[in-house]
Parts: sequence; structure tokens; C-alpha cells
Amino acid sequence: MMWSPPSERPEATPCPRTTPPPCGRWLTARNSGCLLRQRTAERQEIAGFQPLRQYLDQILSSPGPLAITQIAADYGLSAKRLNHILHEEGIQHCVNGQWILYRKHMGQGYTKSATIPITHGDGSPDAKVHTYWTQKGRIFLHQVLTKRGILAVMDRVC
Repeated sequence: MMWSPPSERPEATPCPRTTPPPCGRWLTARNSGCLLRQRTAERQEIAGFQPLRQYLDQILSSPGPLAITQIAADYGLSAKRLNHILHEEGIQHCVNGQWILYRKHMGQGYTKSATIPITHGDGSPDAKVHTYWTQKGRIFLHQVLTKRGILAVMDRVC
């Protein structure tokens, strides 16, 4: 591109504003239209967060840890299928019948373990360790599943 004097240059189109004009400045028709488009875009972006906000409100209303079966039900999945998905995503693996987080996710506060006493068919007592998901873990799973295109039942549009 060759240099030309300012008087010969075509009038440049101003960049759209990313911030509102300073207080006390008169809005021109061009600025007010730009500001209106910006506000509309911001409202649409905020509206896009509504489903996540509703889901988080629901999650945070139940403070206790949840079994994978309960979380799977939120997505219309079986516990077996959800465990398999989480394994595919590199989040957990099965050790002696218990799903354990991979090291990368351990210590993040996503799960808790509980030992449950059981009685075998022959009457002998035993104990089984179960993994339960915390609310923080449930939010983490929501993000993972959403990225995979699996939406919570309450977020699906009919």
C-alpha cells in the first residue's frame, strides 16, 4: 500500500465501541446505534448463562454428596453409562469394584468415599466402599458432559 496524503485517503470506518462513551458526551446517531447493538449482544450473552445458573441453583440447593445414580438421572443416563463416559474422559477408573478418580482429579474436592456394611446371601458380614460426588464434583461433571454435548434433562429444549 502506497502512502497518500490525508486529504486523499478514504474516510475510515470507526471501530465499534467496546465501552460506553464517557459521561456528559453527546451521543451521535452512529454512537447510539453502536451502543444499542452492544447492549443487545450483552443481553443475549447473559441470557445464554440462564440454563447454567438454573442448574447451579438446583445443585447448590442440595448440600449432601450424591451417588452416581442420582447424577446420571439428571442426564437421562444409567449409572453404568455415566461411569463409562467418565472413564472415557479420563476422569475415573475402576479399582476392586469402586470408581476412583485419576490422580489429575484427586484432591479437588469432587468426591467422597463411604464404607457401607453389607450382608452376603450366606449371612456373612462385609463392607463395600462407594464413591459419592460432592456438589463441586457435580458442577465439574456438568461442565464435562455439556462439552460432550450431553445436556441435563432440565436444560433440553423440546
